[in-house]
Amino acid sequence: MRTFKVTTVVDGDVSENDVEFESEKAVTDDAQLSLADVVREKLPNGSHAAFSAKVEDEYGTEVYRASLDFRAKGAQEIADDEIAADEAAAAVASALANPLERG
Repeated sequence: MRTFKVTTVVDGDVSENDVEFESEKAVTDDAQLSLADVVREKLPNGSHAAFSAKVEDEYGTEVYRASLDFRAKGAQEIADDEIAADEAAAAVASALANPLERG
């Protein structure tokens, strides 16, 4: 068995654990599944959450890294984003249609 250090970050909360697995593949598979499980446990509690996992071998070499950045928007936020995008596009079109005179 080999010893690995698994570091997880769930919305800023850091957890480090030394674990034993037979192989690098086994520990990285476990880290990936654990990350998916914690996402399932934490959502849907808000519109944004960040999750990550890192695995280091017994020498401190990083052998695996994964992250998930969950972002959700409701109808009003979507509408606000579309209005802002339309306003930005109109400003660019106006600037292109009326370039400043250079003197």
